[in-house]
Amino acid sequence: TNATNTTTNQNPPQQQERIEDLDCWQGLPQWTHTTGDKVISSAAISPDGTAVYFGSKDHRLYSVFAGNGTLRWSTDLAGDITASPAVDRFGLMVLVACTTERDRQGKLYALYTSNGTVKWAYNTDLHVFSSPAISACNSVVYLGGDFKVHAVQLSDGRQLWTYRTAGIVFSTPLVTEGFPFESETIYVGSDDKLLHAIRGSDGTKRWVYRAAGEIQSSPTISEDGSTIYVGSDDANLHAIHASNGATVWTFAA
Repeated sequence: TNATNTTTNQNPPQQQERIEDLDCWQGLPQWTHTTGDKVISSAAISPDGTAVYFGSKDHRLYSVFAGNGTLRWSTDLAGDITASPAVDRFGLMVLVACTTERDRQGKLYALYTSNGTVKWAYNTDLHVFSSPAISACNSVVYLGGDFKVHAVQLSDGRQLWTYRTAGIVFSTPLVTEGFPFESETIYVGSDDKLLHAIRGSDGTKRWVYRAAGEIQSSPTISEDGSTIYVGSDDANLHAIHASNGATVWTFAA
């Protein structure tokens, strides 16, 4: 898997970047953890709130203690990590995507949260820009990137299906709650200017919604599950019926 794990601090390169924990009331740093290169994605927090996970362009996925920022472990994944990781609902696995330095291939890694050891790695054809999303029933991981959306078994990294788009997928998939996962719907935007609604059962299209510009932002859903909201490079916020992809309204930003 080309991954190397360490549980001790390393001397970072001359160029240093960091992640900070800020007090929500005053905005003052509570702790800082330095990495070997830029951190450009958001962090993920364990379900019990004790651990923070984040990636860096120094090729490492980090886990630090939430209380003080002390390193728990870091694992070298041999590629830039520019997307946010995701933690499964039981806090046992952390999922992260990267693009390998050697062959510029996209990879999705599943690591044990206890020690950063890689459980499995899943290969995509090209670069990966999307953050992974985990199904509500905690059994499937969805990932966008190389003109495809991938559905991967959480337990072993086995491919369940792929769905092809006509553009690169930067958007993190939105997964509606469903049990079993076959009843889920996955919503994801693409540079093909479409929001795709995909069946979790087999990766087939439910509907597509066309905007006038690329959709690189991640969609979100209303509390009652009836409306999808997504931004587009056409400078509009789009509200869309979740059931059939019809327009509810658009708002010019």
